Amino acid sequence: MYYLLLFSLAVLSVSFFPTLPAWWMLIVIFLAGLFLAYWRYRIVAVVLLGVLIGCMLGQYQLRQQLPIEWEQQAITIIGNVIDIPRISTNKQRFDFYVNQSQELSFLYKKRLVLSWYRSSLDQSVATGQCWQLTVVLRRPRGFLNPAGFDYQAYLLRQGVYASGYVKASPQAQLLEATDSRCQSQSIGQLVDNIRWNILQRLDKHIVTAAAKGPLLALLVGDTQWITPDQWTLLRNTGTVHLLAISGLHIGLSAVIGFYSGLLLMKLLFVSSPTILWQRIFPPCFSIAMATAYALLAGMSLPTQRALMMVCLLYVGVLLCRRFAVIGIFAASLSGIALTDLLAMTSAGFWLSFLAVAILLYGFQGRQSPARPIWQRYSQDLLKTQWLLLPGLAIVSMIWLQGLSVSGSLANLWAVTLVSLCIVPVLFLLLAVWLLSLPGANTLLWLLEQLTELLCWGLEGVDQYAPAFWFLSAPEPTWYSILLCAVGVLWLLGPKGLPYRYLGVIGFLPVLFAVRPATPLGVTFLEVGQGTAVVVNTAQHTLVYDTGPRYSQRFNAGQHIIAPYLRSKGVQSVDALMVSHSDYDHAGGMLGLLNTLSVETLLSGQAAVINQRLQHTNIALPKANRCEAGKTWQWDGVVFTILWPLDHDAFPSLSFSPILSPLNNNNHSCVLLIEYQGRKVLLAGDIERRVEAWL
Repeated sequence: MYYLLLFSLAVLSVSFFPTLPAWWMLIVIFLAGLFLAYWRYRIVAVVLLGVLIGCMLGQYQLRQQLPIEWEQQAITIIGNVIDIPRISTNKQRFDFYVNQSQELSFLYKKRLVLSWYRSSLDQSVATGQCWQLTVVLRRPRGFLNPAGFDYQAYLLRQGVYASGYVKASPQAQLLEATDSRCQSQSIGQLVDNIRWNILQRLDKHIVTAAAKGPLLALLVGDTQWITPDQWTLLRNTGTVHLLAISGLHIGLSAVIGFYSGLLLMKLLFVSSPTILWQRIFPPCFSIAMATAYALLAGMSLPTQRALMMVCLLYVGVLLCRRFAVIGIFAASLSGIALTDLLAMTSAGFWLSFLAVAILLYGFQGRQSPARPIWQRYSQDLLKTQWLLLPGLAIVSMIWLQGLSVSGSLANLWAVTLVSLCIVPVLFLLLAVWLLSLPGANTLLWLLEQLTELLCWGLEGVDQYAPAFWFLSAPEPTWYSILLCAVGVLWLLGPKGLPYRYLGVIGFLPVLFAVRPATPLGVTFLEVGQGTAVVVNTAQHTLVYDTGPRYSQRFNAGQHIIAPYLRSKGVQSVDALMVSHSDYDHAGGMLGLLNTLSVETLLSGQAAVINQRLQHTNIALPKANRCEAGKTWQWDGVVFTILWPLDHDAFPSLSFSPILSPLNNNNHSCVLLIEYQGRKVLLAGDIERRVEAWL
């Protein structure tokens, strides 16, 4: 059992390797493992075996990508739309399963992520449709920044072979399902069609917009309809896990499936059923229901973990064996390690497995006397929240860069309402739809009311309880994480352990870490087309440009710059300089302003920037115009604005054939940074004529 845990962690640790070792190194590792196993150094041998298998899986996964020479080439493909398309104002993004390719045979049976922009889209795509498309592809990639979401790892974990966009072409056409080039439907495609039909039904019948996103997330795992305000509310209250189908929901579906199977068995066998049927039928029905719900959820990592644990538990029941819970946990961890090598790069992995490990540790060996079911449920719920509050604190600090102070209180309300009311009614609604029974509208109305009640309670907690606390210290080091883990084990240990309250000492290196004072640091963040630069002095922070806004749900300011600043312990920006108004430089501005406090806002086109700020309901600083000659000093670092010039002071510029007229690019703020003889020039998008003049 413990060897299995070590093996799993060794496999998963490969995801943190900067590069994978060459094949000759793998042979050396294999021979070393055999040698150590022979001399009974089993722990080291198991670790080496895990690393070896992890490296082999990594090499295989890297080969499952589009060859570099075929990037940016127009390719004609035929296939099916799978999963649920993600819709935005200017494009549709969807997963595509290739059945046929005229140019590249190796694209057969590969999964792609495609974007189809509105300018070339004359109709909407739907799950299950078969299309012939001309696409331009590239290998899976993301932004390579020190903090934030790793999109490349996410695509690789989803088995995506390439991403790209649909090119406008007369060859693009919707094919009939009976076309010989459209493959017969697989189980995955049938599940996707069911999810799509459920989504269409809910979209058609749900009246309340606030209930639409949470219900679709709970039923089919589609979170695109949850509004940004709802995401903020869920993050602040620590309840994000409830609206992304998680292990809790799979466990609930297994319990409901077990008792439904028990009831169905008694209805089928009017007389007393045999012992064999009592042992077989309810567990099998429970596994089937948990599997069906996990498939509806899109088989996310937490659902895979929970489903594996449910299946292993009932396999023991069917074989008349009682497996230890820690053994089931270790086996499910091994299953994830062998099927999802990059699982450790996901917050869902840590929140899911670590939460289960903490609960197993906290509830071990504590047998209480017989209690009424309501008392047992309420006491266990309170104990669960107490265990998870310190237990998941370090994970929240690393992945969310802070702690939900009101999380325990909010979860007491939300977990009870979701587990006892909303999820059972959702299952009842699915049964009504499946059997074509009356009462669906009544159940939908009830679900809307329950969802509104859930949001009302969370809003109350968020309003009156302490706000989400962002960590004002830099990203924890490995040794501070280790000390924190020891503190958690001590704090949550059994009652016989002395001075358990001293476990809080382990949190001190994380909570009160000191940011190292840097005389001058200039960090260029990768934001695609555009610019985002963070300038740090010993006591101040300046951000130059905020990168683009890619969609309604992703912009560089909120999702790239802000996570980086928080990972360095920065909670406020002294000056934000938006060079000019083009969206590849100013697109992330609102996202950053809504996420972090900014003291001073400067821009070469202040009037345009202020116009955009007027359309927001949040009190934001007014933009001041950059003016050449303005200079200031922070901690020995001198900042000087070189451009644009004040036209009142230099009226001749208006008549200069070289500089007039000035377009957006040539209105850019040009900032010169000087420290001890070193100079950094941030020039925005100024063009050749302004460069020559300067």
